[in-house]
Amino acid sequence: MEREAAREACTVNGLLRDAALVYGDRPCVRYRQDGAIVDHSYRDLYRDSLRLCGRLQRQFPAGAHLALIGKTTYRYLVCLNAVMMSDCAAVPLAADAAPEETARLLADADAVGVFYDDTLRGMEEIFAACPLLRYREDLNGPETETPDPETAAPRERPDSGAAIIYTSGSTGTRKGAMLTSGAIVSNVNFKEMQFEGGHVALNVLPMHHIFSFSCDYLKNLKDGVTVCLNSRLSALGEELLLFEPTVLRLVPAIVESLLRRVRILRKRHPELTPREAAEQVFGRRLRHIIVSGASYSAANDAEFREMGITIRQGYGMTETGPRVAVPDGGTCAASGGRIISICQVRLQNGEIQVKSPSLMTGYYKREEETSEAFTPDGWFRTGDLGRITEDNELFITGRLKNVIILPNGENVSPEEVELRYAPEPLVKEIEVFERGGHIAAEIVPDTDYAARQGIDAEEAIRALVDEKNAADIAAREIEEIIFRYTPLEKTETGKLKRRKWTL
Repeated sequence: MEREAAREACTVNGLLRDAALVYGDRPCVRYRQDGAIVDHSYRDLYRDSLRLCGRLQRQFPAGAHLALIGKTTYRYLVCLNAVMMSDCAAVPLAADAAPEETARLLADADAVGVFYDDTLRGMEEIFAACPLLRYREDLNGPETETPDPETAAPRERPDSGAAIIYTSGSTGTRKGAMLTSGAIVSNVNFKEMQFEGGHVALNVLPMHHIFSFSCDYLKNLKDGVTVCLNSRLSALGEELLLFEPTVLRLVPAIVESLLRRVRILRKRHPELTPREAAEQVFGRRLRHIIVSGASYSAANDAEFREMGITIRQGYGMTETGPRVAVPDGGTCAASGGRIISICQVRLQNGEIQVKSPSLMTGYYKREEETSEAFTPDGWFRTGDLGRITEDNELFITGRLKNVIILPNGENVSPEEVELRYAPEPLVKEIEVFERGGHIAAEIVPDTDYAARQGIDAEEAIRALVDEKNAADIAAREIEEIIFRYTPLEKTETGKLKRRKWTL
């Protein structure tokens, strides 16, 4: 009944209002401050968002673009809500970007105001470079809202432009995907995966990532989940034990880091069961990890199952609002989840194409690139390759732009080859590419594992590659190995930054 009551919303204001009505005084946002745990209820969040909404309506015309740059705090979330509710567009940006990149994105988004905190780098330099940025407000400063939230009348509509989210920029220049209020809310209104009230999530990723903005915040808000805020990444281990979440949404790099802690603990204390070791890293209550932002190998599924934790992947992207498929409890570890009810998905020459009410309206001020992103009949081109099972489970097999075309005309997805090495403990990282008309790979060996096993890492990897080559089709055989002993370069969400290789 709770879910049904909250599902009718078609705007961000409606989502917040209904959550406040349904969940009331249930803790909504939880964080640590001065050594104490602070809770704000669903009712608190809506009331405070309404108050700021009223002030913003007096300060800015409808459609104004307001940036948010800072740590995810309760005040940050209130500001994010209020901007969208007031019929302005929120532009969340990374606080740790180089000042020149921040200034470029603020100018690109035509932002006229910014909410920021002390994590913003090069503040004065940025403000000097952005003459349109007439209004600035410190997120840590005093609040100046009207004391009466009843005076605010949110003017947001389903077709209001509510957010401009800049894509992660794994290649090329970042582009701002424009999302309406209706699109944002439609992407939390699906039946395939829901967490009951009583669940506790720990938000780790910053809000300028759509994965965090929509999945870790708005979806949890709709489901009545308590969202705990991680103060900083370096405190993650401490705050996992403090807040003891039942569910985590993470990128692969953070999952791997936490899993290494469990492995080290088990090695030092072999008397611990897998679950006991996991509880000393993740807290006593964790049962679910959802991975997105980059592909994650299913190789560790059995290890997590031993710990009593289900780890599954979802699939989506900024432009799709973001979800296309989610892990619903019945999906396998290797898939990208089950296609959600609001989405239509088709495969055209292997490419995943999407139709959904949650799609972006386009890239801000980039008409040509927007046109290229959609087919003539209105489907969004994801650029990803995949396959769909009869029961709508989606498997991602590669990236269209990464496909290698060999001299004999064979097409090879480097991601498919790389995934074959994911379960191998000797191979820490791998990038597959074409060089001189053949398949090559740069491999980062796990030298610690090799030392524990008393083997030569390079010799053992060569033997492993020979073994896998013999079991695969000729087109996917790795003919050249380059060994590397530093991590491969990645984006902020853990995606591999593929390079152009030459002879």
